[in-house]
Amino acid sequence: MSRLSAEHVALLARRNTIRLTMPPPLVVIEVVSPVVSPRELQWQQDYVAKRMQYQDVGIPEYWVVNPQAQTVLILALEGDTFSEIGVFSGEDQVRSRQLTDLSLTPNALFAAGAD
Repeated sequence: MSRLSAEHVALLARRNTIRLTMPPPLVVIEVVSPVVSPRELQWQQDYVAKRMQYQDVGIPEYWVVNPQAQTVLILALEGDTFSEIGVFSGEDQVRSRQLTDLSLTPNALFAAGAD
């Protein structure tokens, strides 16, 4: 299974978040905020703006976890552009190119968050 690089461990000793100005992590997992109103721009932020930011800094894999829809969208960087690996739900086995030993289904993920 992939782990944080030694470079990230050293940077995180000084600051507990990885910033866009730091070397890119292997995976970023974004949890979608609940939609309060249909006009809310959070969808734009989570599915478009952050995707472009993460793509531009070369993050190899980006997950969008949506608790309301109970889905996990995984995107992988191919060249300079993200391509969709898949949208996983229910008992689908989540497939990650970076976390190859991962054994996870959306049902298990969202059940754990319900506790």
